[in-house]
Amino acid sequence: MYNANNVGGNRYAEIDDKFKSNDIVILIGTSQAACTQHQCNGRKLEHHEFREFGYNRFCRKSNYGNEQSMSNKSCGVTIGIRNKTIKAKCIHEVMTPPKPLQGRMGGLRIVNDHYDIAPIGIYFPPKTYGKERIHYTNTVDALCKELDKCICKLPTRCTPIIGTDLNDQLYRCPASPQSGGMNSENIEMYAANAFHTILAKHKLTAVNTIIGMSEHTYFGARSSSLIDYLCMPSDCTERIKACKVLHGAAHQLAPFEKVNKFMDHKPILGLCDLRLRHDRIKKRKS
Repeated sequence: MYNANNVGGNRYAEIDDKFKSNDIVILIGTSQAACTQHQCNGRKLEHHEFREFGYNRFCRKSNYGNEQSMSNKSCGVTIGIRNKTIKAKCIHEVMTPPKPLQGRMGGLRIVNDHYDIAPIGIYFPPKTYGKERIHYTNTVDALCKELDKCICKLPTRCTPIIGTDLNDQLYRCPASPQSGGMNSENIEMYAANAFHTILAKHKLTAVNTIIGMSEHTYFGARSSSLIDYLCMPSDCTERIKACKVLHGAAHQLAPFEKVNKFMDHKPILGLCDLRLRHDRIKKRKS
């Protein structure tokens, strides 16, 4: 999972080459218009390892009410699937959100004899105040509602994999410790609280907060923070082989260069055995 901060020019080819050994890549913040939402086979990029599913059309502005609107110029969600391991015929469903959320969310359901998984990418807006506050809260609420709807529609055997730039920090909640989060007494802000509710409801875990020492994923001019999360069902955590922030890859893929200081998001790598397991299916049904 990676907030790429624009994949214009040859950056998609660079990202493709860097992650060519991975089966699925969730890209957020691509700043690129996607292919049509009805193109169910995705777009096979010439000379690339991945088939691109950027099916959620890109909207420059989203508007939930009257005069409040927020620029979506940095939005765009693309899911890349490796051609050698996941064939186009395995794409069972393409999840396209309502028009106001297009560019902020999208997902697939991939089904074959051994796997049934649903990678979903979500890009939450940054915190705002003043007149735009109502639009921010409406967008967060709508994203969480749509995510809840998508997960509820998935069959028991399907494993959701959620990659998100939350633009907020998750803290561990005593009421739902399995959801993960950083150990702190700080109070969660609006987006984190809403997203934590979804994690608790569907028994999901932010795995990069329980594996990998909760490494920071965003580095700004004055501080760094953990605002990007890779989430999976809590009963899959024992099958995770590794989850880490790729510091070296981040420096190689940075879209711009700052003197003596890295300023950007860093990708999160998750390695997990997601083959279907009958004991897990029974457990989720009970």
